[in-house]
Amino acid sequence: MMETKRNLHAYLPDCVVAKAKEIGLNITKDAEIPCNITDDHSMPDTVGVLVGSKDPETGELIELDAVAGILQELIDAGVVERYGLVQRIENHLISVDHYFLIYHLKESSAERETYTGDAPVCGMLLNDGHYECEYEVLLADSGYTRHMVFTSKTKNVSMYEWLKDLTELIEEFDDCNYERYKDARKNFYRNEDGDLCFLMYDRIGQMEETVYEPDQFESMILSVRQLSCKYVEHEERA
Repeated sequence: MMETKRNLHAYLPDCVVAKAKEIGLNITKDAEIPCNITDDHSMPDTVGVLVGSKDPETGELIELDAVAGILQELIDAGVVERYGLVQRIENHLISVDHYFLIYHLKESSAERETYTGDAPVCGMLLNDGHYECEYEVLLADSGYTRHMVFTSKTKNVSMYEWLKDLTELIEEFDDCNYERYKDARKNFYRNEDGDLCFLMYDRIGQMEETVYEPDQFESMILSVRQLSCKYVEHEERA
């Protein structure tokens, strides 16, 4: 699995910008944030820009230049978020408070609207075409999340029926001869030990490798929604 660094378009939520204005600080809503993107183009929904931390021994705030003299105000106003990062200090692992501005990535599928138009229905008989649909599966577990996007070409398999077959599709990951398995290969990979894995992300955009287990995966599914669906007519044969 390869990683590349790309600048992605990001924004601060309006509520964060408004809180900053309340304390007399005008911050730019939109920004380009450098992010590590894997070769399957998976990405987090949010990334954190570090603005300061707390000295683990004295408890004093350590401010970066961009927020010098105002970090405590940003914390009190709820503009920045506290996140504990584990560090080794004198041969001990301890959690050290760090403070981040949390940006939302516009390229994430979480930013796309839910499609509510026509969609395939179980039992529907279509002889002149098929549906091409995109489904988004949101996973969540222990502070980590991941949005996965899958496609489906079908005549009459609804999103609900598709979801019931999802684990079968994932478990046939290595069967790369079939078009229907290409999305499993986008969202999953095999690590050096040969385990089938996928990536999860925390609030500040850090990756966490998760080994795929069917029951665990199903318990992590928080929501499923349709991103797009179009009907494709087949060409008439002469």
